[in-house]
Amino acid sequence: MASEFSKTCTACGFSKPLGEFHKNKNCPLGVTNQCKDCRNEIAREWKRTHRDSVQATYRKYHASEKYRAAEKLHRLKYRDRRRVQCKEWHKRHPEKGSEYNLKRKLRTLGITFAEYQSFGEVCGICGQKEPNGHRLHIDHCHATGKTRGLLCEKHNLMVGLSGDSVEILQRAISYLNGSQ
Repeated sequence: MASEFSKTCTACGFSKPLGEFHKNKNCPLGVTNQCKDCRNEIAREWKRTHRDSVQATYRKYHASEKYRAAEKLHRLKYRDRRRVQCKEWHKRHPEKGSEYNLKRKLRTLGITFAEYQSFGEVCGICGQKEPNGHRLHIDHCHATGKTRGLLCEKHNLMVGLSGDSVEILQRAISYLNGSQ
């Protein structure tokens, strides 16, 4: 028998304190008929069985102008606090920031950490190992997305500014050979 400070959940049948139920002024005792655990499980099950409609609703909302405006306001409101939090975190975890960025970049390019390590630790053009303490850049073909290897910053810029064009780079070699 439930006391005046507890209620029996209609889903699981257990008598629980009123704090274990969501508040609802329209229900007896001012709380829902199912406990929080049961209501949450019912909601999770509904989302699982209606995954397509839930995802469509999320996509529609996140693509809306209303969401973008709210997101922009939120970023502006908490920008300074977030900046301070990030700086403090990076001071406490200097090794994790660059590790996280590398893992994110690898996921974006679709390669594993083992594949990244197989490229070696030197620039594919000059053979230098992490010049000036900077991590080597992951070079990839912009047309196919295929990863080619690792390059130091200046050689990555050289290849990128040439537009990945072998002809332009060959003309540059001819130009350099002709000026000697």
